[in-house]
Amino acid sequence: MNGLYGDPARRRGGGSPLLPMLAGVLLTVAVGAGVYWVALRAPEPAFVRNAVWLGVTWVNDPHADEEIRLLGEHLSANHVRYAYVYVSYLRVDRTEWNPTYDHARTFVRKLKAAAPDVQALAWLGVPARTEDGTYRLDSAAVRRRVAQFAARTVEQFDFDGVHVNVESVLDGNDDLPLLLEQVRDEIGPDVLLSIAVPPDWNPGLPEVPAGEAADVGAVWSTEYKQRVGALVDQVALMAYNSGLDTAADYETWVAYQVEQYSTALAGLDNSVELIVGVPTYAEDPGHDELAESLRAALDGVRDGLQRAGPASSVVGGIGLYAFWDTDAVEWALYRELWLQPQ
Repeated sequence: MNGLYGDPARRRGGGSPLLPMLAGVLLTVAVGAGVYWVALRAPEPAFVRNAVWLGVTWVNDPHADEEIRLLGEHLSANHVRYAYVYVSYLRVDRTEWNPTYDHARTFVRKLKAAAPDVQALAWLGVPARTEDGTYRLDSAAVRRRVAQFAARTVEQFDFDGVHVNVESVLDGNDDLPLLLEQVRDEIGPDVLLSIAVPPDWNPGLPEVPAGEAADVGAVWSTEYKQRVGALVDQVALMAYNSGLDTAADYETWVAYQVEQYSTALAGLDNSVELIVGVPTYAEDPGHDELAESLRAALDGVRDGLQRAGPASSVVGGIGLYAFWDTDAVEWALYRELWLQPQ
C-alpha cells in the first residue's frame, strides 16, 4: 500500500473512533431497522468473497465489545469475507516488528464470535528496504523473521490467515518467492496465505493510460505473476494509486489490471483466488479522489471481468482500501454497484 509505513494514525486510521462511523453506516434507519438489514441481504449477490483492509487501531487499542460486534455485523451484512487486519510492519530502522498488537488475540476472538463467516487475516507490512535504502529481502535472517512472526499471528493471536504486503518488488525478484515459501512452511498448508501485489503501472501500450510518474515496463510479467500466485491461496491486486487524473482513464486502467491478473492466475493449478483492491481512501500522492473514485474503480472491475472472459472465474470479489476512510455513501455505492445483480 502506498505510504504504508508512515504515520499509523493518519495512514491506517489509528485514532478514528468506530461507533460514530458505524452509527452512520449501520443505524442510519433508526426506525424499521429490520427492513434495512433485509435490504442488505437480499437478493444474494454474485460476488460474496469480498475484503476490506482494517487499521492497526483494532489490535493496538482496546475496543468495547459493542464496537467489535457492530463491526462484525456490518462486514457480514455487506458480504465481506476477508478482513485484512493491520497488525505490524517490519521496522525499517532495525529488524524488529513494530509493537502494535497488544490486543490482537482479544479482537480476533470477539470478531469471530460476532461474525463467524468473516475470516480475519493478519496484515503484515514488509518494506523491502531499510531506512537508508539498503535492500534486505535477500537476507535469510530477515525472511525467517517474517515467517516466524506470521506463524505467531496464527498460533498466538488466532488469525485465520496471513496477508503479506511486501513493498516494493520488481519483476523476476527471486527473494519474494523464497519468503512466501518460508511463510508457508511456518504457518502450515491449511492456513490461508494472501499477498498484496502491485498493478501493471505502465505496460507501455497505447490503449492503456499511465500516470506521468510510472516508468514504461513497470509491470510483473505473466510468468512472475504465476510464479507468485502458485505459492499462495489468494492474490490481492492493489488497483489504485495510478497517478491518473480522469475517471475514464482510471476505469480503462483498472479493466486492464483485472484482465491481466485474471488471465495469468487462471492458468494455475492451485485454485488461487484474486481479490481486486479498490480505493476509498483520502487524497494522497498518486491518488486523485475525483479520478480514482469508487464508482470508476467498480466500473473498471466489471469491464475487466468481461474482457477476461472465462478467466474471470478466479476473481472472488473486491477489496475496499480502506475501512477507516469508507463512509456511508461509499458503502451504499458498493452495495448498489457491486452487490446488486447486474
